[in-house]
Order: sequence, then structure tokens, then C-alpha cells
Amino acid sequence: MIFGFSTGSLAKGDFKEALRILESVTNSILAIELSTLRENELPVLIEALPTLSLENYSHISVHAPSKIINLSEDEIINYLLKVTEFNFPIIVHPDIIVNFEKWKVFGALLCIENMDKRKAIGRTSEDLKFIFDNLPDASFCLDIAHAKQIDQTMAECVKMLRMFSHKLIQFHISDVTSDCNHVPINLEAIESYRKVSTLVPKNIPFIIESPVTQESFVDELNYMSSIFHINHHYKNHHHNFVSNQEY
Repeated sequence: MIFGFSTGSLAKGDFKEALRILESVTNSILAIELSTLRENELPVLIEALPTLSLENYSHISVHAPSKIINLSEDEIINYLLKVTEFNFPIIVHPDIIVNFEKWKVFGALLCIENMDKRKAIGRTSEDLKFIFDNLPDASFCLDIAHAKQIDQTMAECVKMLRMFSHKLIQFHISDVTSDCNHVPINLEAIESYRKVSTLVPKNIPFIIESPVTQESFVDELNYMSSIFHINHHYKNHHHNFVSNQEY
């Protein structure tokens, strides 16, 4: 199982700083999501992509802006097309999609994420079925915290895993508050996530979206190991990750 972080979880709005923080991490951290949740971050990332040192990561994705405010849909698409040159999956909130036909150009690199209660579309398995019917080649990123917020029983999450496991290429994990802010994993979340842990394919990259510091991100990794019954234990030693096993 591959674990990693969203750059936004380590340094909000500053992917370069997040990558700097991870430079001291051992090769146990093999996945990274380059976050551009705000529109102004996307052109900066696109310009920087050819210069970033990403060779230590076996899974790299880019998270598209979560809202379109100043840019047009066409402008967002044109920026994201530059990401396809690197063959990175592009995580997209479905509510920014206006014209399905225009987004078909991304094929399987377009990765649809399920939504929290703020969004009008993408919250349930039926919502996702409609989206995938219109974007049949698109892949899927399951955000387990969003699914938990929509249905505390986790039944909706089970439906998503059973209906779209063949499309699943990335997994988001954190907890989410009632006002839709990502927060670190807690005991309640651990119990909820364990209900579906056996349904999650073990070869899917896990991206931690919890806001963490260099002192606390080891806790998130250990929570992940506990939820999915992975025999790893991480220690914080001079702000470095240390794993007692290789992946």
C-alpha cells in the first residue's frame, strides 16, 4: 500500500514548501498530490512542473482548482492539458464541469472525486453514476471523509466502492468537520473507516489531506496503518519519518 500527502496538507497554497518538507522523508513516502485548489495556484504549478524533483515518487497527481471564479472553463482545461504531458492523473471536483464533452479530452487522466455536503453534485453513488455515464473513460478518487459526512453509516461509501472500484486510482483520507473543513483523523473516524477498510484495494495510492505539521504527520501515518491493518510503525526522529520495514 502506497501512502503520501497532498501538498496542501503540509503547506497550504505552497507546493514548493511542501516538497521541501518532504525532502527529508525516507523512501517510504511514495505518493504526492500537487494541490492547486485556488485558481491562482494552477499557472504557478504548470510553469514549475518541468523543474520539480519528483523522481522519488511512484504516484504523482495534480488536484485541479475546486472553484472556477475568474478563469473560464476553457482556460482551466487548457492549463490542465499541460499536466497530461506528464501523464499525471488530474483530480477534479465535478461541480466545476459545465460541458462534459470538453472534459472527455483527458480520458482516464480525468479523476472525479466524490463531494461533501456543500456541493450539489457528486455526493452519492447515484450522482457519480450520472457523471461517469457522461464521462465513461474518467477514473475515480474516493474521498472517504466526504463519504462519511454524507452518510455516517458508511453505506454510501460501500456503494461507491462496489460500483466504481474498477475506476478507483486514488484515495483521499482525513476527517471533515460539519462545516466541511479537513481535520486530522480521530478515533471516531478510525472506527468508521474500519467498516469499509476490507473493500479498499490494497494497490491504491492513499493521499492524506489532513492539515499536519512536521511534528504531527507521523500520527496520521500511524492512524492509516491502524485503519487498514498495515504492519508499519512510524517514528518521529528529528522531524524525519522512519519506517521499520520497506514497502
